[in-house]
Amino acid sequence: MQLREIPFLEEEPPDGAKHTNLRARNIMRTDFVAIPSPVKVGQLLSILKSCDDVDFPVVAHQGGRLVGSIERPELIALLTRREIFYNPDLEGKAEGDGEDTLTYTELDAARREARDVGPEGIKLEAGDAEKMLRLSTYVQIAPHTFEGHGSVERAYEKFRTLGLRSLLVLDGASRPIGVISRHELHLLEEVGMAEEVVKTRRRESCRYTAIS
Repeated sequence: MQLREIPFLEEEPPDGAKHTNLRARNIMRTDFVAIPSPVKVGQLLSILKSCDDVDFPVVAHQGGRLVGSIERPELIALLTRREIFYNPDLEGKAEGDGEDTLTYTELDAARREARDVGPEGIKLEAGDAEKMLRLSTYVQIAPHTFEGHGSVERAYEKFRTLGLRSLLVLDGASRPIGVISRHELHLLEEVGMAEEVVKTRRRESCRYTAIS
């Protein structure tokens, strides 16, 4: 995995991960992008052009509650299929009313066809940018998640047990607030977490509040 620049995690959690006061919210990174569903086609294309993330949490347009997750290749494939775009004046009608959807087979074919296409290679026609795309139809509906107040040691064990690449951190209302990757956990192995570092990270995360 290190050849793919994915850090290898030792079987036993490092001492830094065992700190009793160290929570997921203390080590998560917050520079992630959550995409609403439905989303404007132009907005989605801009997101893909502006960041290199591979996995994206998809959230409800109202309230920001997690709907699922979707990978970058699927998003690019969807943007190449104009027939699934729909006019925003249809929003509020029953889901699927006035819009086409792709079957799994069609989406898989679109992904293969767009294998060598990047965001810069997607050309929208006049009016497409203002149309909508319903991502909830295509998401992975049960991505691996972790509660913000959960211990880092438990998060480490989840990575090791399930062989995860990343773990989405949620607040008490099931809204994404951060992401933990193997890089954050590997850092604990390399440098540990001194008491003063833990206190600093806790102060920095005080803006996070769980919602019951």
